[in-house]
Amino acid sequence: MATIPPRRCARFSSMPTLADAAGGGPWPYIITRAIPGLSLGESRVSAADMAELARWAGAVTRRIHDLPLDAAGPLARDWRPFAEFLARQRAGLTARHAAWGALPPPLLAQIEAFVPSVEQLIDRATAPVLVHCDLNRDHILGAADAGRWLPAGIIDFGDARVGDPLFEAGALILG
Repeated sequence: MATIPPRRCARFSSMPTLADAAGGGPWPYIITRAIPGLSLGESRVSAADMAELARWAGAVTRRIHDLPLDAAGPLARDWRPFAEFLARQRAGLTARHAAWGALPPPLLAQIEAFVPSVEQLIDRATAPVLVHCDLNRDHILGAADAGRWLPAGIIDFGDARVGDPLFEAGALILG
C-alpha cells in the first residue's frame, strides 16, 4: 500500500486514508505509534532470521490472545459473533473460490463437503480470545540491523475479532 495525500473519508471526517497502487480504497486508518522499518514482505530475510521471527511472532500473538476482554461490547468474550462470521464465510465459500479461479471445477464442486460445519469448527469448551485475523508478511514491520532483520511490531488490527486462536493460521498460510 502506498500513502496518498490525506483526504477526508465521509464516514470518518477527520481521519486520513490510504489507497493501494491501483487506486483501491480509500481505507481510513489511525496511527497510534509510528513503527520504523519495512514490512516483512518488503524485506530480504535470512532463514535464521525467519526462524527467530517465527518465535517472536508466536510470543507476540500469544500475548494478543491473552489480552483481557470485556464482558460486553464489540470485543466481548462471546462465541456468537465469531460463529455468525464463520457462517457468512462458509455461505460464500464456493462463490469466492470460483471467483479466485484457483481450483479446477471438479474440486470446486466438492469444496463444501470438505469444510467442517461451523459447530465443528468451534470448541465451546474453551474461551474465545482476541485474534488479529490478518497476521501476514505485510503486517509485521521490522528493519535490518547489523546484518540481521529484527521485528519491531505488528500493524493493522482492522480485521481483529474475538474467536478461535487457530483462525490466525489462515492469513499466515495464504499470505
